[in-house]
Amino acid sequence: MLIKNVAAALPGEDDFRLADILVENGRFAKIAAPGAFTDRAGLPGPKGDDILDAEGLMMFPGAIDPHVHFDEPGFTHREDFAHGTQEAARGGVTTVIDMPCTSLPPVTTIAALENKLSIVAPKAYVDFAFYGGISGQLTQAEIESAVETLSPKVVGFKCYTVSGMETFTAVNQQQFARAIALCAAAGRPLLLHAEDPEVIRQSTEALTAARGKSAAVWRDYYASRPEKAEVEACMAALRLAGKSAPWLHIVHVGTADAAKIAASGGASCETCAHYLAFDEEDFATQGASLKTAPPVKDPSQKALLWRLLADGTISYVTSDHAGAPDY
Repeated sequence: MLIKNVAAALPGEDDFRLADILVENGRFAKIAAPGAFTDRAGLPGPKGDDILDAEGLMMFPGAIDPHVHFDEPGFTHREDFAHGTQEAARGGVTTVIDMPCTSLPPVTTIAALENKLSIVAPKAYVDFAFYGGISGQLTQAEIESAVETLSPKVVGFKCYTVSGMETFTAVNQQQFARAIALCAAAGRPLLLHAEDPEVIRQSTEALTAARGKSAAVWRDYYASRPEKAEVEACMAALRLAGKSAPWLHIVHVGTADAAKIAASGGASCETCAHYLAFDEEDFATQGASLKTAPPVKDPSQKALLWRLLADGTISYVTSDHAGAPDY
């Protein structure tokens, strides 16, 4: 087919460029100036229904979202793989990487991975990959088995310092230290949800005591999980990782200092669109729809995160998509 008159985002260009794009056998065969495929000897061009006039439209490369929770199998009352990948395609996302924790059973064994793959593969509308999981329920031997058997099949592993999931609990320091060493040896990154549980506990207790019998407000959620929780968790993870720090990746960073600490220690990190667009003051209007873990932070963090994304301290933006019922 021929896509005509499209404003294309092309490699090496500072701005969109109008182009005609010839597609053959599912691949871009030629990119040329508008009109280049009309009455030009030697340049094949489709006719009729195979021509799409895209005047006024823009074409981007397909996006990769390396952090989604599509909830299948086990939590399809929230969302399933078909609908999750359909919405990804609608938004221009052509590849997703699905997390291991929002599946039943969680993807901590090769059997669980094969079970999940058999269920979701026929339903996928975009390309996909999986992470394996390191849960606090695993013994040291099970952690070793998980990394050994899953490494050839997954693109990385995921663990938590604090978790609200009974089916995928947080790891302790010994489990994390063993997991990061094994992941480094296997050549697979270990992704970490980095919030310090002790900071959260102390903040929650202090908030409860200060509020007394007064009604809670949405902004209390931010106060219970402050910037310090991310900072402390990142510092602890880097100490435990040691020489394996380059294989550590901190997910959904909402605090600028946490991103700086990760980068200075040799690790990588990501942020999410909600940390770049919202802050704790938006809880007043957005309410539960803005409840994420970690929560959005003080308004000053947005500008700082944008700067760190621009200079490469933060590697990329993900969605951390996790569908949930609206009730």
